[in-house]
Amino acid sequence: MSSFEIASVSKTPEVSNQSPPLVGYNLYLADAHLAEAVEREGAGWADAQLQELGEFLGTEEAQRWGFEANENEPVLRTHDRFGNRRDEVVFHPSWHQLLRASVERRIHSLPWTEPRQGANRR
Repeated sequence: MSSFEIASVSKTPEVSNQSPPLVGYNLYLADAHLAEAVEREGAGWADAQLQELGEFLGTEEAQRWGFEANENEPVLRTHDRFGNRRDEVVFHPSWHQLLRASVERRIHSLPWTEPRQGANRR
C-alpha cells in the first residue's frame, strides 16, 4: 500500500449530522413543568437556589461527572484480602464531586431546614 493509500484510508470523514453537546444551559429553567410545580406547591422561595443549581448542572464539568458516575457504578467490597468483613462501598470520584456540589448548595436538606410553605413541614 502506498503512503497516499494509507492517508486516504486513515482519514476520518467529517461528521455533520450530530447535534453539539447540550451544555451551557440551565437545567432548572429548561424544565418548565418543574419550575411550574415548584411555584404551584408553594416553594417559589427556593427559586433562586434552584436556578443556581440548574445553571451549575448544565455545565460541561457537572455533566462529565454525571457520565463518569453512571459509567463507574459503586463497588461493594465485602471482605479484605484476609477474609475479614469490611462492607465498604467504593465510589468513583465523580460521585463525590456531584454529592459535594449538592451539599454545598444545601439541596440535600433544604426541605427540612426551611420550615416554609412547600417544604417538608414538621
